[in-house]
Amino acid sequence: DSLAYQQFQFVTNDAPIDVQVDPDDWILKHIDRVTGIADGENEQPQRFELAQNYPNPFNPTTTIPFQLSQSANVTLRIVDLTGRTVAELLNGRKPAGSHEIEFFAGNIGSGIYFYVLTVDGVRESRRMILLK
Repeated sequence: DSLAYQQFQFVTNDAPIDVQVDPDDWILKHIDRVTGIADGENEQPQRFELAQNYPNPFNPTTTIPFQLSQSANVTLRIVDLTGRTVAELLNGRKPAGSHEIEFFAGNIGSGIYFYVLTVDGVRESRRMILLK
């Protein structure tokens, strides 16, 4: 595996009894956390969360996932290392739940960028790498 960060979601018909991630250490060197087992697909997130984009590095398209615990005013911007906005992907009200926004970077150059999610005035950001 060549990615530094990955996120997986599994849907099952029955509630899992136990979760074991790579118990024989065949692939993983370190597991940061198992975040939990959802009771159902319609479960509401408990807080707003910005996840890592995937794939990362990307060329030319990536997906940016985030969750909202309640309906909120949301902006999602892509900024360069100087803080200059290169794209605004969202600016408006979004309902509670899980969301994914696709970003097409066909008109910007290779480099390190940040995506900044602002939810009702609270900001969170993550780094992403565009390789062309």
